[in-house]
Amino acid sequence: MKKIILVLAVLFILISLVAACNRRAEINSTASPFVWNSKARCADCHTKEVKSMADNNKLAYKHAAAGNVCSDCHNAKDLQKSHGNIATASPVPVQKYSSTICFKCHGSYADIIKLTKGKTRLNPHDSHYGEVDCNICHKAHIAKSPDGFCVSCHDTMN
Repeated sequence: MKKIILVLAVLFILISLVAACNRRAEINSTASPFVWNSKARCADCHTKEVKSMADNNKLAYKHAAAGNVCSDCHNAKDLQKSHGNIATASPVPVQKYSSTICFKCHGSYADIIKLTKGKTRLNPHDSHYGEVDCNICHKAHIAKSPDGFCVSCHDTMN
């Protein structure tokens, strides 16, 4: 009799788990709008970006190693705007952030020019283009070093 009760209990638990999983799949497959809030967990949807924070080939790694978290660069106002009326299954459009976000930690453009002076033959921050937006060259979740903006014309920076 105890074996029958044990088997029935296990069957009940398995059926309950399958039903719960199916219900969760139904909920996740609907195109209900996602509304960002301060308790949202970035990692639930942005796995690639979160992984970049552990990849020492990405600029995000350097920021994470310094103790920064997502909200240090991505402020609440921008997050609410970029996630507004986004269906849970659709990707959030890529956001371009102004250099002012970078300046919160890295100082002014003039400070950055001084900091990088003499590191390479040409100082990419002291450009004949003037103050170039940081995100033109620095892609935090994509690459560690700047992309080829300067070297598209100049053979080398060194």
